[in-house]
Amino acid sequence: MSPIFSLRAILLVAFAGTAGLSVHIIAQQVFHVPYPETGVTRLESALLALSRHVALYAISVILVLSLKKKGRWITLATLFFCTAAFYEQLVRVPVMQSIVTNAWGFAFLPQVAVYAKVLLFSVLVLLTAALAAPFGDRLRKYGIFAIGGVIATLLLFALDNILPVLEQFLMQFAAPPQAENVIQSEAYGTLILLAAYATYIVPSWAMYLYFRAFAATLGGGALAVCLLYIALLSLARGTLLISLASIGPDFLPVFQFAAQILVATGLICVFFRNDLAAGAVRPRASESSVTGLPAST
Repeated sequence: MSPIFSLRAILLVAFAGTAGLSVHIIAQQVFHVPYPETGVTRLESALLALSRHVALYAISVILVLSLKKKGRWITLATLFFCTAAFYEQLVRVPVMQSIVTNAWGFAFLPQVAVYAKVLLFSVLVLLTAALAAPFGDRLRKYGIFAIGGVIATLLLFALDNILPVLEQFLMQFAAPPQAENVIQSEAYGTLILLAAYATYIVPSWAMYLYFRAFAATLGGGALAVCLLYIALLSLARGTLLISLASIGPDFLPVFQFAAQILVATGLICVFFRNDLAAGAVRPRASESSVTGLPAST
């Protein structure tokens, strides 16, 4: 596995994120692709949310399993970071909102509710992994993870309904943005674009940490692991299914966001493909447990 904080890793992750974000920015500013319409039914919205929550739980479990040799606090901090950063809620969204509205408190204060949601979810995933760890029987272990997945999904659905109320409550303690200070999207200049690219390194780094978790945890061929990684992260962001469901006149406005994730994760797979090869040849626990001898390499 390549060093996580090497200069090479930082530059390649930054490039992957920049390329992914550029798809969206070029679509918006060069080809004038509009933002997608939110014309989904309640059932479609619920199904999309379900796929997001299940995929988020899956990639979170894989991340926790990859950190089983780390301490609980490091694992919790890493999971919290990846969950909040992947959805751009850790830094990017509040910073960009603050820049374009000049209302920093109004942008950051409601994030307390978002951070609380992420923390509750992270603790639940960590607790589920801790409960499953002592069992050597795969059926019981997978059963505990399945039960944890149901609870985590229900928790996320409940928090999705509670979160707007908490955010509105917190907003009243901060001064709202003034109309004369708000920068309209058509007036975005170089500084706004630079801030957009600079803050996108945070979700890009979360994607990279998820990739390392997939490479370290999952067996099988490198291509299969990479495709699963791309698919689950796209599902977790909610861009994959809605793009497939929008094939037709509304496809490009929706697909620009799916392409942003596909390009970033695809490049991470290409840049760090040696990590996939390293994970494929690691000793298998099942082999040594059956024979009682060290696994061959």
